[in-house]
Amino acid sequence: MHARARAKSTAFCRRISRGIQLRATALGAAAFAAIVIGTPQLARACSVCTAGRDEESRFAFILTTAFMTILPLVLIGGVVWWLRSRVRAHESAAISVSGAPDASTSARAARI
Repeated sequence: MHARARAKSTAFCRRISRGIQLRATALGAAAFAAIVIGTPQLARACSVCTAGRDEESRFAFILTTAFMTILPLVLIGGVVWWLRSRVRAHESAAISVSGAPDASTSARAARI
């Protein structure tokens, strides 16, 4: 009986200590969020506060915007080009192995 009571009290203590840890974690997260939210006003940090004030920073913003706009298009185009070249290579390999193209291969080749 004594061992069972000890096991229950140990489990109870673990639950309490876990609850305290969770509360401390939540309190720490709230404090961190408050610091992060309050810090820009103290540092007067803003990503666009100085935009357009001098030519060098204005040019940097325009160049960065153009780069971030064009890069995804180039990456997607590169993937499409690579897939198309792989499909053509597999089709040409299938034609060379079989000797004569079948109807589906020649129809696909005509479309590409």
